[in-house]
Amino acid sequence: MNMYSSHKKGYMALASSVIISLALLAAVLRLNESHFYFDQLLLNKEFKMQSRVGAYSCINRVLLILAQDPYYVPGAEGDSKYMLGGECVITSILGTNVKEVNLQFYFKTVRTGTSAKVDMDKEPLQVYEVVEYP
Repeated sequence: MNMYSSHKKGYMALASSVIISLALLAAVLRLNESHFYFDQLLLNKEFKMQSRVGAYSCINRVLLILAQDPYYVPGAEGDSKYMLGGECVITSILGTNVKEVNLQFYFKTVRTGTSAKVDMDKEPLQVYEVVEYP
């Protein structure tokens, strides 16, 4: 009879160790998954920051273009140029004395849309309003 009770205790110890191992494995996998999502969140914030920097550089590019040709109008598909690891697309330029410039900057998976107002009467050209939109 003693022999059977020791076998039962052995099975209980084995079952307990399996359950504890599975619980620890689940906890480790859950921590790794949350760490992965945290890294993705940080990476997306970094991409958004790079996209915003690119959009402001794109505004400077538009100022250079307008300084050379005040009557510049982008094509129907927009004027695209690769810069700073992303793509600057000038979608429209409207107005005469005060031009409203609409552009988008794409960096990896993030897009930053920007609208800027440029005073063409000032020397040098001045941007006096910049609005970002998602």
